[in-house]
Amino acid sequence: MILILNTSILISSLIKDSVTRQILLLPSMKFYLPEYALEEIEAHKMKISRLSRLSTDEIDILLNLLLENISIIPSQTIQPYLSEAEVIFEGDEGRPLNYEILPPHPNPPPILPAGRGEGNEEIPRKGEGGG
Repeated sequence: MILILNTSILISSLIKDSVTRQILLLPSMKFYLPEYALEEIEAHKMKISRLSRLSTDEIDILLNLLLENISIIPSQTIQPYLSEAEVIFEGDEGRPLNYEILPPHPNPPPILPAGRGEGNEEIPRKGEGGG
């Protein structure tokens, strides 16, 4: 099964050791996450730290563990589809999309494997010289 995550799902799995976190760690599942979600997590790391009672270093370790099973969708891959998505979801502000099952797109955008860049080069994880 393939699931696309949003920032809220990933943040909730960082804050609380829950069923959500356990599901994200299942190797039999395949998850995708928009790149901008990582920027949002970084921007809210102090709040996540306070709510989870974990240090920022512990959050980085947990995030890296969770990202082992998540492929990142680069922002430039998503950008051409944003206007189409806005039309589809027009008027649905605030509606949870976490568990929506959508039909396959006829021409899906390329997805990078977890931890890989566009040239298939390894992307350093947090704390490994990558930022």
